Amino acid sequence: ELQWRHHAEARVAAERHYHRLVETLPSGVFAFDRKGFVTEANRALSELFGAPAESLRGRHFMEFVHPDERAAIAERFRMREEGHSHTERYEARLLVAGGRVRLAELATVSMVEDGEFAGAHGVIRDITEQRETELALQSSEAHYRQLFESMPQGVVYQDATSEITRANPAAERLLGLSLDQMIGCMAMDPRWHTVREDGTDFPGDEHPSMVALETGRAVRGVVMGVFHPDKDQYRWVLVDAVPQFRRGDHRPYQVFTRPEERRGGKECRYRWSPYH
Repeated sequence: ELQWRHHAEARVAAERHYHRLVETLPSGVFAFDRKGFVTEANRALSELFGAPAESLRGRHFMEFVHPDERAAIAERFRMREEGHSHTERYEARLLVAGGRVRLAELATVSMVEDGEFAGAHGVIRDITEQRETELALQSSEAHYRQLFESMPQGVVYQDATSEITRANPAAERLLGLSLDQMIGCMAMDPRWHTVREDGTDFPGDEHPSMVALETGRAVRGVVMGVFHPDKDQYRWVLVDAVPQFRRGDHRPYQVFTRPEERRGGKECRYRWSPYH
């Protein structure tokens, strides 16, 4: 009898610990029986639906599902009843307090007794703000991409090793190379054939992007002649190079350069040859 009492007390203590844990979880925890009526609801679920947990119990879970989602959810429930689905993770719109609609991620597990479907339990997480943030970010990225592609100024991104990773169409037109040809190129790549205003070679390690990566400081207004293969001549460009840092880092992880055609200056008369 003493041993039985000890086991009973341990079981009660474990159940209390479980309920305390469930009540403190930030996600909604629920359970419903084989007919779909809610049997368990924790504090987070109560807060999500704006109703006391006691008032949630005994209601059919379909009451909380958006009308447009009910057919799909009913089909999921039918599949559970027939034993074809035991564990699922999916998203659905739910109706909460005041008729508001929230997007939730649900993870549910079927309960089986004597080989028969006995209901399900699981977790509900409100992902409305998360999804809105993702959509806003996608919209922002699309806007940035459109701006990047359509802006008249050339923009070239290089990683910490100075290899080119991105370039916009304006840079392709200005430098006379396609993006595929530029990807992986470095500032000291001999195909650039860059020169100073006096016609002498422009050393690769003095390229604005290399200096910006090495010093961590922006370099602006550097004049150089860049060989344009389609035009078979040099073009004068003004180059700005701006290093970019990740939070907490002291060295840049990439640099972006803005080559812009220099207008109003002297014509670049130099031509490149293998003997330049």
